[in-house]
Amino acid sequence: MIISTSIAESSITVPDVKYVIDFCLTKSLYCDQDATNYTSLRLEWTTKSSMDQRRGRAGRVSNGKCYRLITERFMKSSIQSYPSPAILRQPLDKIILNIKKLKPNEEPKRILAMALTSPKLDNIEKTMILLKEAGAISLYKNGALSAEDGDLTYAGSIMADLPIDVRLAKLGILLNY
Repeated sequence: MIISTSIAESSITVPDVKYVIDFCLTKSLYCDQDATNYTSLRLEWTTKSSMDQRRGRAGRVSNGKCYRLITERFMKSSIQSYPSPAILRQPLDKIILNIKKLKPNEEPKRILAMALTSPKLDNIEKTMILLKEAGAISLYKNGALSAEDGDLTYAGSIMADLPIDVRLAKLGILLNY
């Protein structure tokens, strides 16, 4: 008997698995960009694409069976085909900091506008203000005062690499000096 997580959807192949019991739930990392701008794990219904991937774990070598613990009617009416794009679920501050690291002369708002599903303009502007308040982005762009953009600071490049919230990263930086 193997009890597995969502990692098994794509990276584990055990040839003798004959039965898969799918609870059709998953935990996903979400950032509430409209209200708090904090990330949290949410328990939610999985997608049809993930369910198909999980079903494929049974019967690699011989016949297998997948049991889903939801009704067919619920699956057809309430389960999405694909997950929402990661750019809408991830913390926008980390995305902007990585843009500033990779393309220092580009305006993050312009690059994010080219995405297939771009974040809301209001959220981008709020995040830029947050990053300036945290000291990750300076008030100046190439030596000139800029209301919409700014240069990445040394602290900002450190914050981009840390796997924690920008405000906690700033606290960590301040405690080390």
